[in-house]
Amino acid sequence: MHAPDSSALDSGLTISVCRQGGSSIPGAKVSISRLSAGGRECIFSGATDADGILGVVSVPSEACSVLISAPGFLPWFREAAVSGDTRRLDVTMDSGLGLSGVVLAGDRPLAGTTVRLVANPRGRWPTAEFLSGSVWPQSGRVALVPDSHISDVSVPTDEDGVFEFRGLDPLWQCVLAVDDAKWLASPPFLLVRPGQHDLRIVVDTATTLQFRVQAVGDGVGAPPSGMKDLLVSVRDGSGDSRSFATSMEGGLGFLRFVPPTTWSGSLTCQAVARAGDWMAAAAPVSVPIGATSWIELSPATDPVGWCVILDPEWADGSLCEEGVSVRAYADAGQPIRVSVSRAHPQGYLIRADSRPLRLQWLAKDCLREWRDAPVVDVAIAPVGSRIRSSMPVGADLLVTVPDVSTQVLLEGPFGALSLTVNRTMRFRSVVSGDYSAKADLGGTSVRRSVSVAGSGSSHLNFLH
Repeated sequence: MHAPDSSALDSGLTISVCRQGGSSIPGAKVSISRLSAGGRECIFSGATDADGILGVVSVPSEACSVLISAPGFLPWFREAAVSGDTRRLDVTMDSGLGLSGVVLAGDRPLAGTTVRLVANPRGRWPTAEFLSGSVWPQSGRVALVPDSHISDVSVPTDEDGVFEFRGLDPLWQCVLAVDDAKWLASPPFLLVRPGQHDLRIVVDTATTLQFRVQAVGDGVGAPPSGMKDLLVSVRDGSGDSRSFATSMEGGLGFLRFVPPTTWSGSLTCQAVARAGDWMAAAAPVSVPIGATSWIELSPATDPVGWCVILDPEWADGSLCEEGVSVRAYADAGQPIRVSVSRAHPQGYLIRADSRPLRLQWLAKDCLREWRDAPVVDVAIAPVGSRIRSSMPVGADLLVTVPDVSTQVLLEGPFGALSLTVNRTMRFRSVVSGDYSAKADLGGTSVRRSVSVAGSGSSHLNFLH
């Protein structure tokens, strides 16, 4: 318990904490703070007794804020809640909403594993860097303070694999993850809303890669302090690959993932760490599926190859989820061969043998020609950096057919495109113009036409 500065104290205070209905809450944590030149200063902290009462010997004469938290209840925070003339503060905690579900390893309930909840009281999503397992606090808990954006708590599953969280605000946006060294859900993060129940999180055996930068004599090439970007490429024997974007702290980092079910045997892993002009890279390493493997990275003064992470967005800010096509050009306009793979947890990893001057990209579910494609200047973009780019504003076009796997010939300002439509197919960022589509339905050729303009929605409907 911290006592305030006696020179600024004025009077005592009794704080009573209870739940809705009147019963007391023992063990509620209470923090009293005030604003100072250096920011918010905590001047008192303590916990309520068995009767939900906490006595504060004295508080400063100026107005102070109070934060109260207790498991299963929404945090209670009030600016300027008490001052020197306040003798008693009665607080009723709100139990909020619950959130519950079950963790399964296949069809088997998984008992005793930890489920982690990240809730954002201020409506801002946690960043991808925060969600990366390599930068989550190892303790698994972060105290909620008045200025925090993230409330982070964990609970174990019971013998039936069931977990439950309480005290959640209905306006919070939440992320669930299984925090276990052996098991991992795929995808690893589940976006949920408070009040949901019967959630099912299915986990599989995790493959864990631990990265370490090799020491070099006399400290030459030693990793700089702080966080470093880490790009990891993993492929199986058939050549299928996945790319991951995470980070390192100092010279250490790790990555946990579940390979696709079609992968088997050993995987080949390569990694590049980057911070400013410093870079370290790993030679190809064979790692077993489901095991934990160490990967050594060697500092390098001459970077080999070039890569960035492209975060392609629609005009409304949502990620282009269906994939992208990318073209790269040198300073004289010559094309440069690039490879595109999905980064984790978001975006796409773009690799090239040499640095391009610019990139062009198109979402695979847009209807545009390359002359209308967004252009990204990457002439001075640091290797491994994230680049955000947006598709131009356009219309939505929906194609609907009565049966699965229906062949449709779509024609428009871009020319003709042959499609295999499974009941519905949606195109976004569609350029204005006249569109028509032809489909063979029950032996009869059927054609539909529509004029697309602006940013509205249009429909080529073969159901009627």
